[in-house]
Amino acid sequence: MNTDVLISNDLMHLENYDMAVIEMGTSAPGNMTVLSDLVRPSIGVITTIGTAHLNKFHTKENILKDKLHIADYIKDEKLLFVNSSDSLLNNLEEVFSYSIIKCSMNEATNIIENDFGISFEIDIYNKKTKFDLELFGLHYLSSIVIAIRIAEHYKIKYENIISGIQEFKPIDGRQKVLTNKNKNLFLIDDSYSSSFESVKLGLDVSNKIKSKRKIAILGKMAAYGDDSTFMHEKLGQYFENLNFDYLYLTGEYTKHIFKGALTCLEEKRIKKFKTKELLLEDLKNNIQDGDLLYIKAAHTQDFNYIVQELKKEYELY
Repeated sequence: MNTDVLISNDLMHLENYDMAVIEMGTSAPGNMTVLSDLVRPSIGVITTIGTAHLNKFHTKENILKDKLHIADYIKDEKLLFVNSSDSLLNNLEEVFSYSIIKCSMNEATNIIENDFGISFEIDIYNKKTKFDLELFGLHYLSSIVIAIRIAEHYKIKYENIISGIQEFKPIDGRQKVLTNKNKNLFLIDDSYSSSFESVKLGLDVSNKIKSKRKIAILGKMAAYGDDSTFMHEKLGQYFENLNFDYLYLTGEYTKHIFKGALTCLEEKRIKKFKTKELLLEDLKNNIQDGDLLYIKAAHTQDFNYIVQELKKEYELY
């Protein structure tokens, strides 16, 4: 199912809502103009400029150029909220067709990251407010700050902003943390999609969480075209910065992750399989109490299958 159809389905179910957030992703030049016309957003938000789909765009600057077309069909205020923690977005200048509001995680203070999540303080309507959230990774802060500033823009009640942030939980496939009843096994379900930046981010988050052992289960990253071999090998080399005990691989291009990982991991700790079913069989024989599992792959590999099988086997929730 393509993005146009998914967004059309979302829009069909918005009759009982005053406001909604519609995710619009671009995978080829011209996509964002089409989606902007379909959605007709009230305002636009751009959170990051990554490297996914470089096979079509070739440079991050071209990705930014296409994402800016989100403003083509804004129907109310010509206004873009952007994450200024991203260097390309930070350098954006206002043009006659829309205004820009830059938001940054640097607006948060007294930031603490621990085994239970993150805590921080931030001004909401000029009132210093503290949050303690069960979210793993400081990368959530940029999006939280943007959400708060948009809520202020629309004059959402202070208490509703607080409750909205406190109730936020990652959705399936997007760094959702699952555990069992005894909390002696953790699974980070990041299986929805995969790009170089998002894999690194997920691995970094997993690396910080205390566990007896860490196991990464990775598939290919999507849409790198001629750069696929290089990017996958580079990802394997990134394990030099991490403390993972095992790396499980299956899928196209993962042989290049294998090659890169050999520069920093013992070969016996890297396991490559022809199918995800064979991977899962071996993984179940290896899992021990105290393990942390991190799962990530391109959407086409359907690593959600592995997640669902592990959830049933180990009663993860």
